[in-house]
Amino acid sequence: MSTLLTEAELDAAVASVQKAIGNLSLEKSKQMTPAMRKRLYEQGHALYEAARYDEAYKVFVQLIAEDPFNPLGFKAAAAAAQAQGKYEEALSFYAPVLMTTEDPVNLMHFAECLLKLGKAEQAREALDLAQLLCVGEEHGAVREHCATLQRQASLC
Repeated sequence: MSTLLTEAELDAAVASVQKAIGNLSLEKSKQMTPAMRKRLYEQGHALYEAARYDEAYKVFVQLIAEDPFNPLGFKAAAAAAQAQGKYEEALSFYAPVLMTTEDPVNLMHFAECLLKLGKAEQAREALDLAQLLCVGEEHGAVREHCATLQRQASLC
């Protein structure tokens, strides 16, 4: 079994995230309080729910710039990029999330992006790992969706 991301791909993902943060970061003259970061996330979430994905993406990247150790910002930016069909960018934001959490939903979305990019073998590996993390009934829907994606990946 090969790895999900090579070292070069991971380096490229980190560089892409750094570039996005550099392009869209807030002014650094004023540090945001936790309450301000929470409101920023809520603003981005509202934009995402309204299908205003580009605007939501920019808000989530700002959140990452302010709180780079919070995986929620990365996950949200990844989802907004994925919703826009920016799968390479989405992978760049999902990669750090995969290193800090064991949520099978993140792996499932990572695999969806890989499939869209024609990387079926890597998608299958991500889906295998996601299914291993699906324990109990709370992950039943995720397990089923992963199985559907596995079938799609086997056709590629």
